[in-house]
Amino acid sequence: MSGNPNRIRVAAVGAFCLAALLLNGPAAAFGPETRDKTEVDPEAAPAAARDRAGEREDPGLDKEEDSGEFGDDEEKPVDTQLTETQKMQKIRNEEVFQNYATKEDLDAVMKSVREWQEYSQLIRLYGSLRLAIASTTGAETTIEDLSPRIGFRGQAKLTDNTNVSARVELGVNLVDQSTNEFFISGDQFGEKRFQDSDDISTRLGQAGLVGKWGSVQIGKQWSVYYDVAQWTDLFWAVGGNAAGTFNANTDGGVSGTGRAEKALTTRFRWRGLRLGAQAQMRSRTEEDEDVADTFGGSVIGDLRLPERWGAFSYGLAFNKVEDGVDRPGVNEPKRGDEATVGGLLFQSGKWYAALVLARSKNHEVDDKDNWFDAKGAEMFVMYSFKENWEVHGGFNWLDPDGYNFRDDEGVIRDSKYKRKYLAYGMSRRFSRESVLFLEGTIEDSTEADGGTLRNSIIGVGGYYTF
Repeated sequence: MSGNPNRIRVAAVGAFCLAALLLNGPAAAFGPETRDKTEVDPEAAPAAARDRAGEREDPGLDKEEDSGEFGDDEEKPVDTQLTETQKMQKIRNEEVFQNYATKEDLDAVMKSVREWQEYSQLIRLYGSLRLAIASTTGAETTIEDLSPRIGFRGQAKLTDNTNVSARVELGVNLVDQSTNEFFISGDQFGEKRFQDSDDISTRLGQAGLVGKWGSVQIGKQWSVYYDVAQWTDLFWAVGGNAAGTFNANTDGGVSGTGRAEKALTTRFRWRGLRLGAQAQMRSRTEEDEDVADTFGGSVIGDLRLPERWGAFSYGLAFNKVEDGVDRPGVNEPKRGDEATVGGLLFQSGKWYAALVLARSKNHEVDDKDNWFDAKGAEMFVMYSFKENWEVHGGFNWLDPDGYNFRDDEGVIRDSKYKRKYLAYGMSRRFSRESVLFLEGTIEDSTEADGGTLRNSIIGVGGYYTF
């Protein structure tokens, strides 16, 4: 037989694989597609926010069925219509497969397919494109993005009870490099005070261990403070302005209450409670601590009530900065920064309702970059109907303790700063990942000198998530 045996072997095996794919479809080689929307370990923390809801289901690989030995010597019907030339070609083809595409070759191919199936589950690319058109009561209109992001995440088995996990998420500016003018939510902060307004910014970057016992993660990640504060951060385009998560016009990375940077977290269950602990380790200021420069914790529990009454949860979280300075610069924390948040959550059928209350010290800033102590409250209520429709409403309210500030002319005055607005909206889901919505606010927020901080807005937008 002429020709390079290795090339003939590769061609034969390749033809077999192509035929298998054509007969069984791509899913036979790569397994079913699933969606993972969990921001944190579902066994350790509640999944309340829309794009952090749902438990992960690792798609299993299809079990290989034994179809018998390749080339079994069973009696086959004889085709009497073949010409002599066709018979010789058939014999030649059978010799190629018998001599070069042996069962060992096919087993090796199937092993490679199974490995690709496993690799395809290790890392999954995901993203969410989010845009809106908004108008104010002043008849101004603009197109804005709503924290669009792209990233990848994955898990790999370490032991029977533990997986290694990793995640990277990048924020992208779709419409321009400026911050939003109308639709302002806490989740959009992070560029103004501590980062440049780049086209791409880091939202999350973490790695660790996860299992039924809980999780341990290091890197830039959602804080344990947010395990409670997230219950009301469910508006599509606004919200997250009063619970202390995204403080001082940032993403909460430096203070540790939002997407905490340089953080070590652990989440686990104990006697029916979901517990979390966190520490940030860095060398940013002269007040640097030996180990933990910030620390925080959270506890979440469920009330045991009759099922017909619905599901009630309660939670409490805190965060404290130890390495703060009096006049923080870029990427520096504020001295005496502390924040505490408590919340109640109710879910029953088509209803969802949550309330969180916050108390903070040296944690927030006004429109003139003055730090202040404050009380805050956020509420979110949603009713779902007709399967894919929902209406929702709520409020954000941040009330500073009385403080003085120096105005532009150098005069010391009493501050009138506050963030206070009602929010409302409705939405229509077209899939678990994608939605169109209408949302607006009725504003009563004021600047430190008493001027209007933000105008009321209304707009329409959408998410396309993959």
